[in-house]
Amino acid sequence: MRSFKSLITLGALSVALFTFASRSHSEPLEGKLALTGSSTIAPLISEIAKRFEKLHPKVRIDVQTGGSSRGVTDAREGLAQIGLVSRPLAHSEQDLTGTAIALDGIGILLHRD
Repeated sequence: MRSFKSLITLGALSVALFTFASRSHSEPLEGKLALTGSSTIAPLISEIAKRFEKLHPKVRIDVQTGGSSRGVTDAREGLAQIGLVSRPLAHSEQDLTGTAIALDGIGILLHRD
């Protein structure tokens, strides 16, 4: 059976999963994928992962939080294939490849009193 290739990138799970899913395969995908990092991104990625696992039952995707710094560290050390980072990469992290999957905003709401 074909193995699920390791992807070392930051925040690119949705792009990677939909790329793999859209290709026609003679053999089913299988393997494990670990993602760690930002708790801001984790709910979105977990939902994408659940749907992907339903389409590909031999694939297991483990999503863990711990902050953007953990995502960077784990991706560099090979503990995770994808690091989840909810901030721009620092100058010292330019050896990594970042892919934006979403942008968020902040609003301030005040009571009229």
